[in-house]
Amino acid sequence: MTQPPYPSQPQGDPAQPQQPVQPSQVPYPQAPQGQVPYPQASGGQAPEAPQQGQVPYVPQNAYGAVPSPYSQPNPYVPQPPTAPSHLGANGALQSHGVVPGGQPRSGANPYGSQPLHQQPQGPSGGGGAKPPVLTGPPKRSQAGLIVGVSALLVLTLVIGVAFASGYAQKLFASPAVASTSPTPTVTPTSSASPAATSTSGVVISKPPVPAPTATTQRNWNSPDRPKVAIPNVKPAGFINPPAGSGLARYTKQAVTWSDCTLGQRAAKCATIAAPLDYASPNGQAITLKLAKIPATASPRLGTLFVNPGGPGEPGTTLAGDFQRTGLEQYDIVGWDPRGAGGSTPVQCENGAAVDQLMQLNQAPTTATEKQALLDGWKAFGASCLAKSGALLQHISTVDTVQDLDMMRQLVGDAKLNYLGYSYGTYIGAVYAQKFPGEVGKLVLDSAVNITQDESVIQASGFDLALGNYADYCASKSCSLGSTKQAVLDTITKLLDKLATAPLPGDSTRKLTQSVASDGIALFLYADSQYWDQLTQALEMAIGGDGRYLLYYADQLRGRQTDGTYDASFYAFPAIGCADSQDDGIARAFSDWTSDQQKAPIFGKYFGPNITCVQWPVQGQAPFDITAKGAAPIVVVGATGDSATPYQYAAWMASQLDSGVLVTYNGNGHATYGGKSTCVDNAVVAYFAKGTVPPDGLFCTK
Repeated sequence: MTQPPYPSQPQGDPAQPQQPVQPSQVPYPQAPQGQVPYPQASGGQAPEAPQQGQVPYVPQNAYGAVPSPYSQPNPYVPQPPTAPSHLGANGALQSHGVVPGGQPRSGANPYGSQPLHQQPQGPSGGGGAKPPVLTGPPKRSQAGLIVGVSALLVLTLVIGVAFASGYAQKLFASPAVASTSPTPTVTPTSSASPAATSTSGVVISKPPVPAPTATTQRNWNSPDRPKVAIPNVKPAGFINPPAGSGLARYTKQAVTWSDCTLGQRAAKCATIAAPLDYASPNGQAITLKLAKIPATASPRLGTLFVNPGGPGEPGTTLAGDFQRTGLEQYDIVGWDPRGAGGSTPVQCENGAAVDQLMQLNQAPTTATEKQALLDGWKAFGASCLAKSGALLQHISTVDTVQDLDMMRQLVGDAKLNYLGYSYGTYIGAVYAQKFPGEVGKLVLDSAVNITQDESVIQASGFDLALGNYADYCASKSCSLGSTKQAVLDTITKLLDKLATAPLPGDSTRKLTQSVASDGIALFLYADSQYWDQLTQALEMAIGGDGRYLLYYADQLRGRQTDGTYDASFYAFPAIGCADSQDDGIARAFSDWTSDQQKAPIFGKYFGPNITCVQWPVQGQAPFDITAKGAAPIVVVGATGDSATPYQYAAWMASQLDSGVLVTYNGNGHATYGGKSTCVDNAVVAYFAKGTVPPDGLFCTK
């Protein structure tokens, strides 16, 4: 990490092997020891471990004559996106703790320009190049306030990978000789066909989705969260409050914008103060970081706040990448929510200790593995409390929406105009619940679950997306199978084998079952134009090379080249656990059993949602979200979304009193910003002209 308060990146060649982890450095339980055999190669022979400085073997690409990544130029150099990217690292994966029954995964930093080093260490210390990928990872998402969230992330917290067309292109660079991708396969969310009608050239259709019901009984008493004293520590970002008293000292503070650069774009940046605890505005203050792309057309329509999701993705970068064609009359403002990016980030144990936690089996099959996982996440939470202190008590979405309303006042807007992706839809929905009279124009893209229905979990979306990938792979005559089921069988066979026989990954880590499932999940945030790379990574793992899926899992989790993790990795559980209450350890494992009935593949491999069950701080009590009295709120959902299943969007639009549903019939997570002209036009018309799209607008392109 290069941002404080974490250690600066060590000097020297990042391609050099990492030093072995010393037991004293690792506060988490070690993964069970044992033999780690190579899987048998297709010829029946185990590949030889490479010698120092030698290439293990040259991977083959079944999809075209792409040069080898080991001795030739990297064929996956980033290509200019066809549309501006607009989602941040981890920006769209919903966390367990923010969504009923959601299954979380943590993410990477798609905006950070992570250099692609050509010669990092290969398996067993051998020389070799990183898998052929681009210079950045992909990226990340809630009845009452998160009713079903006993699931905050199983283990890796794979926060998510939020992908809109432009963003994903930054993430997974297209091969230099990329072939044309076929039309995405979309599996219906219901067996019934949508009853579509045409009105003046506009297709109005709501794919049939069962009405949400409270499918389980919850106590929400968090019985296993330890009640511990809050240490008196002040992490970076704690400051003295502005002059004055009460909340007025914050709403009347001066905002000084200075020149800065967001990527290649000139922008304005500022830092402001916010109360750590809005109930005690004369107490401790924290810092919030903002970035603005000023309006370039008249008349100015005010400010459009944007958020990439997460929870915990920094929104400042999103401001620079946001698709603003047609919205030039707005100042586009993104901010890093409290606890993330440059806004008083959460601090926890980092580096080798987290690597050890990530190497634990997140889907434990023995009592020993189960206890190791529980102990590991408990120690992780304790490290966050020790380094972050009272910040963990005031980092919920309710705190964030109070920050958002304060920022609305500081920019001089009478009403809030806002677009949020994934978990960002939860911020928008909670804002509308808490401040309905201040709602201007809200667009919530890739909605999370704000109902008490747990019949559809996040893993259901990933199973759907994996099935769509399997259809695609079979249609391309890929080596994984000639039918959808054959491809799925090949993938699950690989994952099951990794549970007992992990593959060599880098000099200190293995490709375990949990790591591999995260590497696969990364690609399911995107649509089919990036799926050939997933096929190649799977082929490499089946052949005995674990580096590819390990590298992609690192991108999802935000692991940097120096071995530390991105700040969003820590903000994700901290915000998710602050947003939720749970029913304890035993219920989490019971829920995992039922999850596997709802989503047989990822419901199993994501493991139990235990991140929050021993979190050292209590969470927000559930509350209903209807936003009664708010102006129209546009909710966008994609039928093939992996991280936030389409049902969530239909349910959110229905539960919000003024909700309007817009459906995109396609794959991938997060739609506005280049995937669908129909959706883009509807969103722009709403913000620019106030034209509310018809409820049930159905977009196919």
